[in-house]
Amino acid sequence: MESDKTAALTTVTSFLATVGANGSSLKDARQYILADSFVTLSHPDGLIQSHLGEAISRVENSLQKLFDNGVSSTSEEIALPGPEVWIRDNITAVWVGYKHVVDNANVSKGVNLFSLLKTETDLAWRICGIADTQWKPDQPTPDMSSEVTPELMEPINEFFTLMRQRKWNELPTTLLPGGGMTHNAAGEPLRQVTWPEFVEGLSGVIDKIPKEVDVNEKVHDVEARVCGDLAFVWTPFVVEFNGVVKQKGVNIWSLLKKDEKWFISGCQDTGRSVGA
Repeated sequence: MESDKTAALTTVTSFLATVGANGSSLKDARQYILADSFVTLSHPDGLIQSHLGEAISRVENSLQKLFDNGVSSTSEEIALPGPEVWIRDNITAVWVGYKHVVDNANVSKGVNLFSLLKTETDLAWRICGIADTQWKPDQPTPDMSSEVTPELMEPINEFFTLMRQRKWNELPTTLLPGGGMTHNAAGEPLRQVTWPEFVEGLSGVIDKIPKEVDVNEKVHDVEARVCGDLAFVWTPFVVEFNGVVKQKGVNIWSLLKKDEKWFISGCQDTGRSVGA
């Protein structure tokens, strides 16, 4: 496990090194990502949501403008908090602070949540989701916490309740519009879908199960990290059919606080049938 933690963290640090490298092309960064996965970036100039490949292209354009205006160097450097790494089977979460440096001057600070998968067809760790929050160096550092609070768990618990009740029209109330899901289940193709596509797919699977079967997802050994309006929740889970465990896996949830309420901004998960 320690070797996998090291390899996953190396993917993150290598990705950050290419993002901050001199020159505007981020071709090297793309080798570390699943381009169709999702990012949610809460920055001082607004909320950014897109596929990861699109986000890389946007950063390329921003860097090009900097260098065209006379900037000679940029870098993305790891800073506190972290890095902290969670890993189980083929899924990993990395919570790490960073600072963006332009010509040796700090221009922004922040915290990143990186989700990574090791897929069945690619034994290397690939970034399958990014969420972050960012602030200016002259702004106070946001409050940070590792407490798993009822407030933080509310949208996740509501998500599971509505799924159990098969209330598909209400499920999106827990989700931040514009986000999405990366789903990696054993024996199934990798799926990277928007929230509407995810809800449609989930309902299609569960509605094939007879209504008298109670499909209930339960989490355990939950851990969380919070920085200002960004939160991360790690939830190993089992799925029970009428009280019998049929599946198990891990969810990585990113959450964003809007109007004093937490919403699920992204999710990456992996799972397999019990006994598989």
